[in-house]
Amino acid sequence: MTRRWPRLAGTLAACLLLATACSEPPPALPNSGGPGLGVDRNGAATYVALGDSYSAAYGVPQVYDVCLRSSSNYPSQVAAELDLPFVDVTCVGATTRELFRGGRIRTEKVPAQLSALTEETRVVTLGIGAEDLGLFGALVPMCIGLASESPYEAPCATGYSQAKDAVEQLARNFERMRRGVTRGLAAIHEKAPEATVFLVGYPQIVPARGTCEDLPIAPQDYPWLRQLFVQLSDELRTLAKQGDAVYVDLLPASKGHDICAKRPWVNGIKPRKNDAAPLHPFLTGQTGAARVVLRSIIEELPALAR
Repeated sequence: MTRRWPRLAGTLAACLLLATACSEPPPALPNSGGPGLGVDRNGAATYVALGDSYSAAYGVPQVYDVCLRSSSNYPSQVAAELDLPFVDVTCVGATTRELFRGGRIRTEKVPAQLSALTEETRVVTLGIGAEDLGLFGALVPMCIGLASESPYEAPCATGYSQAKDAVEQLARNFERMRRGVTRGLAAIHEKAPEATVFLVGYPQIVPARGTCEDLPIAPQDYPWLRQLFVQLSDELRTLAKQGDAVYVDLLPASKGHDICAKRPWVNGIKPRKNDAAPLHPFLTGQTGAARVVLRSIIEELPALAR
């Protein structure tokens, strides 16, 4: 076992460095022809949604535009409930860098997410950070691949804690996430000085007990992967406090709705059904997140309650 780690360490580090290296490219999804930037009724958005595929609701019908946003994602549900002028620039695959820079997906140009903010913006939700870690594009798929080699051991936990290259790369990715979120929050406050910012965390995908075919990692790796989501949540909570934002913790609400649950919020690696991308939230997960986000917004801004 020990002799394999030099080889695996390089692979682990490479996967973390390049999230697409260890997973199949996402399946093409139909373009429903919906608007590319949500609803902007009055020429200025009171509510702007920023973030990655967990906020965009990758794979949840109906999907529109090149960023694969769903018209049923939690930002859309929150905006509808509060009846706010709304712009949604969440995008599949977004890291904290995409907050600041434009880019291209396929042949289409995607502007920097921060460009959607104005001085009239009053509410901002930001769901970001997991892509900086390569969490869903690299780390979880890598754990699944290692499980086939060592099904009765803890190959991911051992590799990421004992293989020097993997340990260092994971630490660098966490630091990159911290810097990116910190810069992002500061830039949001600069561009939208009157806005209240809500930093939205991620749901827990790993069960507290047991295993399942929908998350086919080695059984001994389950506790380690679960703790990684707790660590990410703790990091984001700290960054929110430091960056004058409200942290919206999805871990308590998602308890009992992990990938292996009877009523999961998140799809497995082999989709149970075709209404969410692998390792991404179902509509039920988006609705659950919307309830938590909405409650946080109303607690902070009670005047918005209808």
